[in-house]
Amino acid sequence: MSDKSINQILSTYSPEQLSVLTKLRNHITQQGAVDPLFDDLFLLRFLKARKFDFNKTRDMWNDYYTWRKEERLTEPFDYPELDTIKKYFPHLYFKTDKQGRPIYIERIGQLKHKDIWTVTSKERFLKYYARHSERMVTEIMPACSEASGTKIHQAFYIIDLQGMSLKTASSGVMDLAKSLMGMCQKYFPELMGELYVVNAPMLFYGIWNIVKLWIDERTKQKIHILGSNYQKKLLEKIDAHNLPDFLGGKATKAEYGEYLHQEQGPWVKRSTEKEIPLDKDSL
Repeated sequence: MSDKSINQILSTYSPEQLSVLTKLRNHITQQGAVDPLFDDLFLLRFLKARKFDFNKTRDMWNDYYTWRKEERLTEPFDYPELDTIKKYFPHLYFKTDKQGRPIYIERIGQLKHKDIWTVTSKERFLKYYARHSERMVTEIMPACSEASGTKIHQAFYIIDLQGMSLKTASSGVMDLAKSLMGMCQKYFPELMGELYVVNAPMLFYGIWNIVKLWIDERTKQKIHILGSNYQKKLLEKIDAHNLPDFLGGKATKAEYGEYLHQEQGPWVKRSTEKEIPLDKDSL
């Protein structure tokens, strides 16, 4: 990824918007918040979320920075429950779309909400999900940027509702969804480039009328809700070999795993990349 790529993105903003960016940068410097992660494009996510209103962006940033330290996101967090949780809530980062953006998939239709709480607590799950989201910024997008040669700063999301029932739409599930969406909007703004909700049954549209009340207008414009005829739309955005077969692509279970536990993408070090021993005779 080159500085030219970043400069091209910055050139799409007005001088007035860039002046607010500079003002925010100065505020962060005064805080002593020096971290290579907090580059201009990182800060622009917060500015866009608050429509370049400096005071509102400053407050949003301060909340994020305080929360990030309190959550100790940069410290290891042992979460052995994850493999079991994947059985009840299949989700993963899997390959990239045609723009080089990472793809994130959740099979909400297969969610077994009550079973999750037999192996973990809501507090621990939210701690895991915070770090799961942080990985997008600190690990996944940088790897995608390096692989594509251009700055990748958003992701492509797919929510699969195949198998959704009234149990899936219980009040407990809605409460959890509200907590996760609230976290993402407050602390990880503007990471979503596009979101496709597929296999949406009729009952979902009633739920959507509630869920959209928790989502800001800018985010709602990025969301596409489709029924069972969605494959063509996804394949316009994603190469077939990068899309799982249960979504109409050619990637098989051998690649993504039965419960979506096998990540694939530029951020994953392939197991086949083994160190080749030196031939002493060639030295």
